[in-house]
Amino acid sequence: MEAAAETAYPPLFRRHARRPRLTRLLDESRAQAILITAPAGYGKTTLALEWLQGRDRVVWYRATNASADVAAFSAGLSDVLAALVPGAGERLKQRLRVADTPERAARPLAELLAEDIAGWPEDALLVIDDYHLVAESAPVEDFFDWLLTLAPQLRVLVTTRRRPRWASARRILYGEIVEIGREQLA
Repeated sequence: MEAAAETAYPPLFRRHARRPRLTRLLDESRAQAILITAPAGYGKTTLALEWLQGRDRVVWYRATNASADVAAFSAGLSDVLAALVPGAGERLKQRLRVADTPERAARPLAELLAEDIAGWPEDALLVIDDYHLVAESAPVEDFFDWLLTLAPQLRVLVTTRRRPRWASARRILYGEIVEIGREQLA
């Protein structure tokens, strides 16, 4: 099964209760990565959808169980990124054809994709929904950690049930990552 890649995001429910305090927090954030972390049912995806209403330069990647493979995750991510940066990920997909262990592939794949998205628009945003489905994969975590490090212009919003390994206390302390947690969503 292939990872679901979307360039358009789903609409809000008609009877959605808006959360202006939280969307204001998201608006004020200048961090490279925004995490919305809470158990199932807390409205992580709904908050992301509310905040994104009316924005044009947003690409949406919904992780699946199949995304836990670094090849599937990196190829799926490059597919959605190509909507804003044409040609992004072409070299990455060529590299995937070369047999390499997942543990050794993470950094080279991230380097290729980071180079391809050097022209990432300043006001653009990548959303990764359901990241917890890939968080157990060390190669995926390493790939995404390297991608954030090598492509500082890339802004991401990640919804997940638990904090990823790359979301270190140091990154949060230095403002590289902002986290909205269960307490704020409740």
